Amino acid sequence: MSSPFVPVQARSFILNLPGRYNEWRPSVKLHKYVYYYWLSTIRSFQDSLSPISISGRKEMIAPDGCIDIVFQIGKDRATLHGMIVGTLDRSLYVDLAYDRLHTFGIRFYPGGLQAFLREPADLFT
Repeated sequence: MSSPFVPVQARSFILNLPGRYNEWRPSVKLHKYVYYYWLSTIRSFQDSLSPISISGRKEMIAPDGCIDIVFQIGKDRATLHGMIVGTLDRSLYVDLAYDRLHTFGIRFYPGGLQAFLREPADLFT
């Protein structure tokens, strides 16, 4: 059974840069909590056929009631940052430094993360 709710997913110029963006559906046991897993990987501009600068450009994240757990992995693979991106009360513009890292996320349906937390979701807003 799938949810009729579809979270907002902005499609921007970042997804057209050299590299890839992938989404995977969760297992049947998690599908009522997790919308999808996603991975954004941008190749080094030195490896690209056409050098593109994205320095100073921002990505918009639209409020849609979802919470993501996001892991940013540095190109050196020695740097790892994790964060919970909670429900938003307004659009947020983020510089995700795509030229320097890989980003992996778990996107939960509204209320989906609550099955795994003991804290109220509004603490992550």
